[in-house]
Amino acid sequence: AHGQLLLSRFSEGDAGTVDDIATIAKGYSYKSAELVEGGGWLVGLKNVGRRGEFRADGFKPLNAEVKPSQVVENGDLVVAHTDLTQAREVIGRPVRVRRGKREGTLVASLDLAVVRPKPGVSVEYLQAILESPAFREHALGY
Repeated sequence: AHGQLLLSRFSEGDAGTVDDIATIAKGYSYKSAELVEGGGWLVGLKNVGRRGEFRADGFKPLNAEVKPSQVVENGDLVVAHTDLTQAREVIGRPVRVRRGKREGTLVASLDLAVVRPKPGVSVEYLQAILESPAFREHALGY
């Protein structure tokens, strides 16, 4: 709920909220016992680079039953809403998922919100909004 609140309360003037242009899904709350080979991969904080780039070296193996909304595809936008670094460099950072050569299901972790554009909204436009200094300030302040 934290990430959903963080995203939905962001607004700039009369521009509305992220909820007007996107749907927001919570990632999967995994148990350490599920971090085993099983055909799936967890997309988590380690996949979010400090400069807003997607890091393909951050995947963890995952074997779990998840909701369809927690499954991410190549090009999907995920936003970090927790941060383990002292300087909070990744919080509020949107990144586009890159599968690379990985086979299997990609699943967003609970540390990430999956942000999908509503019909008529491009993922590029949504990413630009989420990369704006105003959103970043909002995310850090939250």
